[in-house]
Amino acid sequence: MNEKVTKLLSDLQLDMDEGIPVVVEGKNDRSALRQSGLDGLVLTLSSTSMNELVEKIACSCREAIILTDFDSFGEKAAKKLKDLFFNEAVRPNLSYRKRFRKILGLVHFEDLPSLLSQEKNK
Repeated sequence: MNEKVTKLLSDLQLDMDEGIPVVVEGKNDRSALRQSGLDGLVLTLSSTSMNELVEKIACSCREAIILTDFDSFGEKAAKKLKDLFFNEAVRPNLSYRKRFRKILGLVHFEDLPSLLSQEKNK
């Protein structure tokens, strides 16, 4: 696996180990992160309303990592989450989302395990 991919996954796991929650769209995305070796608090938009999710995170965290897809829904969700987190004084971290797109060409997070497998075989 190339160095950039390894560093991306390592950096994300370090933040997750620090207790920073990750927000994804659905259970398949959460499962894909787990299959990719990432372990920590991963919350899904499909399990509750966006407002409730942000309020829950704001009660105990000052930062949240947003990993929504790069389709129309995911782009809108990322923007709305960013705004809601700012309103609750929670730092929305979109840097990992951007890095996944740039390094792996990722569009849907549920595709992460197969993209990582392709990287290993290069």
